[in-house]
Amino acid sequence: MSTSTSPFTTSECRIWEPFKELLETVESAVKKQTSDSFNNLDELLRKYKTHFINLLTNPPKDVGQRQQLEKAETEGLQLEGETSRKQIAKSLVDEVLIVSDLFNLNEFAALELLCAGDVQRPRFPGLPRGLVAVLLYYDGRKCVVAGLRHLLQARYGVTWSLGLDTGLSDLATTFTDDLFDNHNMLEKLLQLIATHNLDEEFIKLRKDRALGSEKHRRQVSDVYTEIRQTLADCVFCVSCQKPLTRLQTLKLIQHLRVMEVNTASGRVDDTQLALIMALFYSFNVTELERTVDIEPLIEKYPILSDSTFVGSVHQQLMSDTSWSLPGLRAAVQFCWALTLRTLSLYSVSTHQDNESIEQYETVRDTAIDNAALEFLRDHIISNRSFHSEEFYVRRMHDMVCDFIINMPIKVKELRNRGEEAARLIMAHIHEGLEPPSQLRCDFENLLKVISSLYSEDPLHLELAHDYWASPESPLSPSATYHPRPQQRKMALCKFVRQSGDQVPPSLYVAYVHMLQSLSTTHHSAYHCHHLLQTNGKQSGANCTTVSWDHFFFAVNQYYVNLRQYSADMSDMQPVYRHSHNKGISPQELEGLVSILQLTRTIVDKSEMSRVCLSENPQWMPVVNLFGLLSCSVPTLLKAEILLTLSSFAKSPEIAATLWQTLELSQILQTMTTVGQTTYTSGIQVELNEIEARNETYPMTRAFIVLVTTLTDIPIPVNLGAGYRSPGFEPYMAFVRDDVLMKFNTRAYVDPAEKWRLTETALTLLHKLIVQHESCVEDFHDQKVEMSGGGTRVRSKPPGHTLNVQMLTDSPLLRKVLYILDEAVRLLETYSNFPGKKHMDKCALLCLRMIENVLEQEEMFMSLLRQHGAGVLVSPLEQLLVGVNFRTGKADHLLNITKFVCYNAQLAEHALSAVRILCLISQSSTRVDFITMFSHSKVSCSELQHGFVQCLEAEQSERPTNFDDLFEEREKGESEVRCETRQSVLTMLLCTLNHPAPNLAHLLLGFDIWKPVMKTVLQEPGVLDTPRTCLHSILAIVGGGLTPSDGPVCLRDMPQTAELCYRIVYSLCCNVNTSAPTMTFLRSTHDLFHQHLSYLPPPLPAAHVDLRGLVLYHYQQSWLLKALAVELRVTSLNKQRSHTQRLVSLLLDDGVAESRSPLISAVERAPTAGGVPRKILALLDVIEFTQEFPAPFQLNQLDPGAVNALIDRCETNNSYGVVICDVRLLHQLLTNEIAALNVSAMTGQSKVIMSEVRAVLENVVLQNQARELLHSKQKMFDGWRQVVETLLTSCPADTVFKQDRLTIIIHTLQTLLSKVLEADSLPELTSPVSGVILTLLAFLRQSSLSDQSDLSQSLRQFITSELSANQSMPHGVAVTPLQTILRGIIEWMLKLGSGLQRIRVNLYTSLLYFLNLADSIYPRGRGTADNTATDVSPMSRTNQDRLISDNMDTVLSYGENLLQLLCSDACDGHSVAKMLSMSLLDCVLKADRTQTLLNFMVKRGYIRHLVTSLSTDDPVLQLSLQPSPDLRAVYVYESKMALLVQTCHSSTGANAVIQAGILAVLSNCVYIDLRPEPSDDRSAQADTVVHTDSFIPSTTDCYRQLLFPALKLCLAILTSLGSQHTECTQQVVQFLAAHSETFMSVLRGQQRACSLQSLQELSLLTGVILRSATHSSLLSGIEDEPSSNADFEVMAFLSRLHRVMINLLPHFCTAAFWNKVTTAVDSMYPSNKCVMETVLQNALQISFNVVSFCRSLLCQGGTRKSLGIVLFNANLLEASPQEITRDNVSVYRPINLGVVFTCLKDTLNIYTKIHTDSNHSQRKLDYIHDLSADEMTQLLGQFSVQHDKLSSSQQRHLVIKHLNSLLKIKKQQLNLCYDIVDNCLFLLWKHLEYYFTQSRAISSTGSAFNTQTPASARRGRKPRALDGSTAPANEMSGTDDMCDSSLSYWSRSLINPEDLIQFRMDAVSCLNETLLRRITEAEQMHNKERNRIPFTGAVVKQVRRLLHSGISP
Repeated sequence: MSTSTSPFTTSECRIWEPFKELLETVESAVKKQTSDSFNNLDELLRKYKTHFINLLTNPPKDVGQRQQLEKAETEGLQLEGETSRKQIAKSLVDEVLIVSDLFNLNEFAALELLCAGDVQRPRFPGLPRGLVAVLLYYDGRKCVVAGLRHLLQARYGVTWSLGLDTGLSDLATTFTDDLFDNHNMLEKLLQLIATHNLDEEFIKLRKDRALGSEKHRRQVSDVYTEIRQTLADCVFCVSCQKPLTRLQTLKLIQHLRVMEVNTASGRVDDTQLALIMALFYSFNVTELERTVDIEPLIEKYPILSDSTFVGSVHQQLMSDTSWSLPGLRAAVQFCWALTLRTLSLYSVSTHQDNESIEQYETVRDTAIDNAALEFLRDHIISNRSFHSEEFYVRRMHDMVCDFIINMPIKVKELRNRGEEAARLIMAHIHEGLEPPSQLRCDFENLLKVISSLYSEDPLHLELAHDYWASPESPLSPSATYHPRPQQRKMALCKFVRQSGDQVPPSLYVAYVHMLQSLSTTHHSAYHCHHLLQTNGKQSGANCTTVSWDHFFFAVNQYYVNLRQYSADMSDMQPVYRHSHNKGISPQELEGLVSILQLTRTIVDKSEMSRVCLSENPQWMPVVNLFGLLSCSVPTLLKAEILLTLSSFAKSPEIAATLWQTLELSQILQTMTTVGQTTYTSGIQVELNEIEARNETYPMTRAFIVLVTTLTDIPIPVNLGAGYRSPGFEPYMAFVRDDVLMKFNTRAYVDPAEKWRLTETALTLLHKLIVQHESCVEDFHDQKVEMSGGGTRVRSKPPGHTLNVQMLTDSPLLRKVLYILDEAVRLLETYSNFPGKKHMDKCALLCLRMIENVLEQEEMFMSLLRQHGAGVLVSPLEQLLVGVNFRTGKADHLLNITKFVCYNAQLAEHALSAVRILCLISQSSTRVDFITMFSHSKVSCSELQHGFVQCLEAEQSERPTNFDDLFEEREKGESEVRCETRQSVLTMLLCTLNHPAPNLAHLLLGFDIWKPVMKTVLQEPGVLDTPRTCLHSILAIVGGGLTPSDGPVCLRDMPQTAELCYRIVYSLCCNVNTSAPTMTFLRSTHDLFHQHLSYLPPPLPAAHVDLRGLVLYHYQQSWLLKALAVELRVTSLNKQRSHTQRLVSLLLDDGVAESRSPLISAVERAPTAGGVPRKILALLDVIEFTQEFPAPFQLNQLDPGAVNALIDRCETNNSYGVVICDVRLLHQLLTNEIAALNVSAMTGQSKVIMSEVRAVLENVVLQNQARELLHSKQKMFDGWRQVVETLLTSCPADTVFKQDRLTIIIHTLQTLLSKVLEADSLPELTSPVSGVILTLLAFLRQSSLSDQSDLSQSLRQFITSELSANQSMPHGVAVTPLQTILRGIIEWMLKLGSGLQRIRVNLYTSLLYFLNLADSIYPRGRGTADNTATDVSPMSRTNQDRLISDNMDTVLSYGENLLQLLCSDACDGHSVAKMLSMSLLDCVLKADRTQTLLNFMVKRGYIRHLVTSLSTDDPVLQLSLQPSPDLRAVYVYESKMALLVQTCHSSTGANAVIQAGILAVLSNCVYIDLRPEPSDDRSAQADTVVHTDSFIPSTTDCYRQLLFPALKLCLAILTSLGSQHTECTQQVVQFLAAHSETFMSVLRGQQRACSLQSLQELSLLTGVILRSATHSSLLSGIEDEPSSNADFEVMAFLSRLHRVMINLLPHFCTAAFWNKVTTAVDSMYPSNKCVMETVLQNALQISFNVVSFCRSLLCQGGTRKSLGIVLFNANLLEASPQEITRDNVSVYRPINLGVVFTCLKDTLNIYTKIHTDSNHSQRKLDYIHDLSADEMTQLLGQFSVQHDKLSSSQQRHLVIKHLNSLLKIKKQQLNLCYDIVDNCLFLLWKHLEYYFTQSRAISSTGSAFNTQTPASARRGRKPRALDGSTAPANEMSGTDDMCDSSLSYWSRSLINPEDLIQFRMDAVSCLNETLLRRITEAEQMHNKERNRIPFTGAVVKQVRRLLHSGISP
C-alpha cells in the first residue's frame, strides 16, 4: 500500500460524480444525439479510460490516509485548494473507516463518498448519509458499466446500427476495440460477473449495518442486479457487434461450463441468458445465406477468418468435460451444429477444419438426444425477459428456421419417430397397458419450441409471417429482421402443412398449439384460417383432423351426446349442480381446449375469419358452443368456451346475437320467481359450489371477460324485456356482489388468482363507468310491461348505478378503498409475491374508477339537483376524507397519494393518483391536505419526494399524432410519465390559489407552520431543506441552459416547460409567495438573467410541429410576464444592480443583428448603447399573420349537420380557447353514420369515412389555428408588460436617455410595420394599439418636464432630424417621427369604420403624438437656472417646423382622413366621439391653412355639431339628476371644446355664429337647471380641485356643462372683436335668455370660496365684460325700446350693470382674497399650488369687475347725453374704520373709496406676491444647494408623498412644482398690475369730474347737473340722511323701469360741503407715498417688458388734480 498524504476534496466524489457525468454525456451523445456531445464525450473518454481498463476497481487503501483520518478529529485534514485544515467529527471518521473496509476503498475516497451522501440526502428522504453513500457507491459502478454498454451499442457492427453520426460511431468503435483487443476486457467482464453475487454482497452489507429499511434493501438489490445484468449485456453487445475471437469464445464457453442456476425456479436468470445468447451470436453465420458475395464477411467473422476457430470450439464442446448444466451444453451443441451445417453449405475457406464441419450431424444428434430442445424451451424461451429483447428472439428464430430448412431430413426423422412413438402409445392404451416412459418426444418438443417462441410478440416483430406463404393471398409486408428469400418461406410453410398431415393424437395438441402461436397477427391468422379451411375441403368426407370441419363436427358431436346424456339423467336436474365428465376423456379435454384456444386466437386476430366462421350454416360455432356450455362438462372447458365466445363478440353483429343467446340460455340466472332467495342453476351455482370448492375460478373469470367484451357495443335497451326488468342490472350485480364483494373471503389454490379474478371484475365495472354519460333520463323511472301482465321499472344504466354507489358510502366504494389500502400495505413490503402484477392492475382500476367518477361528478350532481331524483349522494371528495375502518384514521386520500411514491415501478398508478388530487383540488369542496399529509414528518417527506420524482422524470414528450386525438390506445411508459409530470404541475397550479397554507405551498417547500410570505427558501440540504417540487421545476427550466442555447426542456418537453414557466409566474405574482420566491430565484438561481441571455430561443418549425409553436409562445409569455414582475419589484425595492443587469440584457445590441428594418434617419440618432435588438428580437418572433384552414368540401355528408355537430362539440381548453372536442366529434359522427341504413351505404362507406377523416383533419387544423392565435396574443401581452415596465417602472438612470428614446422609436416603427402587413389579423393587432398608446403617452408625459432626460434627448433628436431634413424638397418629411405618424394614420385608414376599440386607441395615440410639439418646445417654462421666460427663437422655429411637418403629413392623406374623423365625431361611439373631436381640435389648432375648417364648414359638420346640441339638451338635463350618465357630459365637453377651438379664428367664429350656436344655447334648458348651493360651508358640494369620488356632484356636473358655454362665448367675442355688433348682441341675448341663472351666479357668489365657484364667476364676469359694455348696447339703453324683447334686454342690461358694479366692494378687497385663501388652507392644508390657483382666480374676478367699470365709464363717456360718474364723491371706505357690509345696498351708488381701497389692497398684495416670487426663484436657482430637510419641507408644501423617492426624483418634483408656482405668480402679478392700472384710471376720471364740475355747481347754486335729461329728473328721489338715494326697485310703477339704467349712476348729487370734504379726503388718501408705490410697481412690472408707461402719466394727472384741488 502507498503512504500518500495528498489532500482530499469535498467538492467532488471521485467514485460517483465523474461516472454520473460520464453516463449523462454518453446518453446525450448516443440516445439524444445532441450537437455538442461528441467533443465532450471524446474528452471524457480520454480522461476516464483508465477506469474502463480497470473496470469496477476501487482506489486502493492507503495507510497514510487512514492515519490522517484517525487524527482528523483533533488535527484536522488538509482540504484541496485551502490553506487551513478542517476537523472531522469522530462519528464521520468511524463511518469512513467502515465504508473503506466494507468496499475495500481508499479512505479519502470513502470520505468523499460520505460527503456526497450527505449532500444527496434530500434525494433520499429518511436515510442517513451512510446508507445514501452505499447507494451512491453502487450507482457510480452502474454508471461506468452502463456507459460501456452504450458505447458498445453505438459502435459499428454486424448486427445493428443506431444511425448515429459517423464521428461518434468511429469514436465508440475505436475506443471499444482498444478495450477488448488490447486490455482483455471480455475476460474482466466474465470475471466480474462470476464474482458478483447478491447474497454474498448482502451478507457483507448486513454485517456492517449498511442496509436500512425494506425500501433501501430493495434499492440496493435492484442496482446491484442491474450492474450484473449490465456486465452481461456488455458481453452480449460485443458478441453481436464484434464477433468474438477464438480465445474469447473459448473463455465464454468455459464460463458457461461452470455456470450454475441459483434461481428458485431452477431456470437461468437474465444475466445467464444474456451470456448464453452472446455465445449463440458468436456462432452466428446466417449472414452467409443472405449475401451473395461472402468475401467481405470473412474479415468480419473470426469463425470464418480463423482456421483454428472451428476446430478449437468443436473440440471444447465435444470433449468429455462435464458441465454444471447438461441441458445448456446440449443447447450450445445444437446451435454449434446449425453453424457447422451452414458452413458446410458454403465454401468459405480452404483452411477451415472440414473434418469438424462434417461432424455437424453427430453434434446435432448428440444435442437432441441430450434434451437441447427442452432446454431451449424451458430455460431460454420461457425466461420472462426473452421476448422483450429483440435480438434474443431474432437469433432463436434464425436457429429454428435454420434447423427446419437446412436439416429437413432430420426434421422428417423426428416426425417419423414421433409418429412411431404415438402408435406405440395408442397400442398400449388399446391393450390397457401403461405406455413406456422412455419414448422419445423430440418432434413434439420441436413443435413446443416453435409454439413458445411465437406465442408472444410484445415487440411486434411479426416473425411468424415467415411460416406463411399462400398462393391464394399475396404476401403482406412484415417487419422481419432481413428480407427472407421466397424459398425459405416456402420451406417453412411446407413444414407447417406437412406437420399437420395425418397428425397422430399424441402430437395433435402440440401441433394445434404451434398453429395458435403462428397465428398471433392479422396476417398469420388469415393464413391459418385458410389452411384449416383448405384441409377440410381437400379431404372431402374424410377430412383431416386439423380442419374447421373436423373441429366443429367434433364440438357438435360432443354437444349432441352430452345433451342426450343430460336428458336421460333427469329433465329437471340442474345442469350446473354437478359436473359429469361422461364421454370426455382427459386427452379429449386437452384436445378440445387446444382447439378452442386456436379458434379464439384466429377469431380474435382476423375479423374476416370471425365473420366467416359465424355465418357458416354447417359449422354454427356459436350455437354449438352455447349448447356445449349448457351441458355437464368440466369447468376448464366451459371457461375456454366462454373465452372463445368473447372473441366472437368483438364483431358488433355477432355481439348483438350473443346478447340474446346469453339471456335465453340463462347461463347467468336473471329470471327468478317470487320469493326465490337462492339460485338453482347458472354460473352462480357453479361459482359457489364447484369453483369455490375447487378453489379455482376459471369459468367465472371467462364469463366476466365475455360480458366485458359484449359491452364494447351498446347494451341492448330491451335486454330481458318481457320476463324481468329489462337492463344490465343482473349481470352487473353478479360481478359486483358475488365476485368483487367476496373476493377476499374465498380460498384460492393459486394466490395469484385472487387478484386475477378481482382484476377481471374491476375491469368490467371501470369500463361501465367510463362508457356512461349522465343524461336526464337516468334520473326518471321508466316502466315497461311484462309478458305475464303488470309493469316493472326499467333498470337504470349500469354506469348510473355505479356512479350512485360510488357517491355514497356503499359496499362498492368501501371495497374499492379496501383494495387500495391492501395494495399500499403490500407495496410497502417491497417484496415480490404471487399475483403482484394483477394486484397492481386492481389498484390501478380502483384509482381510475375514482378518477372517472370525479370527472363526471359535477354533471351528475347538477342533473340530480335539477330533476330532484330521490337519491341521496355526497361528493366523492367528502367520502374520501372519511375514516378507514381498517386503520381507524381518515387516510383514504393518503393511501391514494402514496401511489405517487411508487411512480418508478407503477407509473400509471402515480398518474391516476395525481389526477385524482388535481380533480379534488378543482372541486368546490376544500380538502385539508395539509393536516392529512403533515401528520407524520417522515410520511410528508416521502410524499414530497414522490412528487419530486414525478417531476424529474427524464422522458421526452412525444408529439401528438392525428389518430391519437380520437382513438384510444395503450400509452407507453414514457408517455405515462410525461403525463404524470404535467398533471403534477397542473395540480400545483390549481392548488396554488387556495387559501394559504395549501398543498402547493407544502410541495413547493414553503413553511406551512408560519405565514407563507415569511418563508426563506433554501437549496436542498441547506438547513435540512428537503428537495421540493420548486427545486425540480427550476432544474427543468434550467437544465442545459447556456447563453447560446435554451433549456433542454424547450425541445424535449415543451408542454412541461410551459407549465413550469407558468408556475414560476404564478409564484411571482401571488401575494403570499412572491417575496420569498423572487428572492430565491434572484439570489440563488439568477433565473431571469440566465434566461434572458438566450432569448429568444429558436422557433420550432411550424410545418413540423404546430403544437410546439403554440407551446413556445406560451412559454415565452409566462417568462416575460415573470420578468416584468421582477423588473417592477427590483425597481420598487431599489435593487439597482439587479435591475441594471436585466435592463442591460434587454437592451443588448451585441448578440445578433437587428431583425427589424430601421430607417436610416433613426440610425443617425445619438445613441450610446446601439440598437436594443434583444427586446425587438422578442417582438420579431411574433407573427401577426395567421392562416386558417379552408372550409371542407363534402359530397356525401350534410355540411349543415356537420357544422352543427362541430358547434355542439365546442368547449374551452385549459387556456380558455374555444376548440372543438375532436374525440367527441368523431364519436358523434360515427354514431350518426352507424344509424344510417346499411344498404344505402353500399359502395359508399369508404367515401363517407374519407369525408369523416377530412372533417376531423379540418377541425384539428382549426383548433391548432385558434390555439396558435391565442398563444401569439399571450406572448405579445408578456412582451408588452416587459416593455411597459421597462419604460415606466425602471429608474431612468438604468437606461441611457438615448437608449430609452431609441427603444420607443424603434418599437413604434416595428409595431406599425407589423400591423400594416396585408394579412395581419385584428385579433393580433388589437393589443398593439394599446402598446402604441402606452409608448406615446409615456413619451408625451416624459417630455412635459425640462428636467427629463428623455425630453432633452427627444428635443436634441428632433432638432438634428429637422436640420437634416432641410435639404429635402418642401412637403417631404422622412424623419422617424413622421414615419410613426404615417403608420398610425395608415392604420386608421386601413381599419375604416370598423373595430372602434382599436380606433379609439389610435386616436388617443395620434393625439399624444400631435401634442409632442407643445411639450418638447414649450412656449414658456421655468428651469432651475433661469426664471420663467419665453423660449428661444430657435426653439420656437423648431416647434413651428415640427408642427408644420405634422400638419403636412396629416393633410397629405386628403379628405379620407378628415372624413373618418368627422364621421366619428358625429356618429361614432361615445369614446370615439370624444377622441375624434379632440383630434379635430388639435388639428384645427395647428392647421394654419384652415383646410380642416373649410372642410368642416363645406361638408356641414360645423352646423351638425351645433344642431346636435339641441338633441343633447334632454340628455344633459338628465345628467343633472342623481346617479347621472356621464357619457353625454363628456361628449358635450369635447364638442364644445372643438367649437371653442373653431372660434379661435374669425372664420371659424363666423361659421359658428352663422350656424346659430348662441341661439341654440339660448334655448338649452340645462343651463337653467343650476342646483342651489348649500348654505352649510362644511357640507359644500364644491371642493377645491375635485371630489374623491369618480362621479362628480350635481354642482360640479352643472359647471362641467356651463363652463364650455361661457368659454365659447369668450372665444367668439375674442375672435370677432368688440366691434362685431351681431356677435355682441347674440351673446347678450344668450345671457338674457338665462338671466335668472346668471343673476343667481352673480348674487350668490358672495360666499364663494372654492376654486370652481371662483372659476364660474371669473368666466361669467369675463363674458359680461366683453359683451355688456358694447357701445351699441349702451346706445340702445337711452333710446326707447322698439319691442317687448328689446325692453327685456335693456332691463336685463340695466340690472346687470348695477350688479356688476356692486360686485366691486365684495371681490376687489384684501378681505375677500384673504377669505378665500384661508378657506382653501383649511380644506387642503400645505397645498401651496392650489392656494395660489385660488388666489389667481379671485384676482381674475377682481380684474373683470374693475375692467367692467372702466369699460362702462369709457363707453359712457362717448355718449355726451350720459354722465361718466359711476361712484359717489365719498372716500369713507378709505378711512381706517371698518365698514359693515350689510350697510352697503346692492342698489345704492358705490363710493369712490371702494376703488381706492381696491387700489391700496392690490398694491399690498402685489408687493407680497413679488416678494414670494423672488424667494421661489432663488430656491429654484440654488436647488442643488438645498439640504435634505429643506427639500422635504418644500415637498411638504406641495403635498407630495416623497417617502419612497430618491433624492434626484425629489429634486425633480421640487423643480416641477416651483416652475408651476412661478408661472402662477407671474400671472398673479399681471392681474394685480392691471387692477392697479384700472383703479387708478377710475380714480383719475372721477377726481377730474368732481374737481372740475364742482366749480360749476357752486356758481349756479344748483345741486343738479344742467345736462340731466327730463326723464332722469322725473325719476330722481330725495337723498337720504347718509347722502344716498332710494333704490330704483323701491319705486312704484312699471313705467320707471327704464330709470334704473346707467343714467342713474352717471349723475351725482353733491353739495359744496361734501365736495370740500371729498377734496380733503382725496388729498389725504392719495398721498405721495401711495403714488410713489404705484410708480415703483410700474417700474418693477415693466422692467422686462417693452411697453409704454401709461400708469406714470395717470399718476401725473392725479398729482395735478390733487394739487389743483388743494388750491382755492
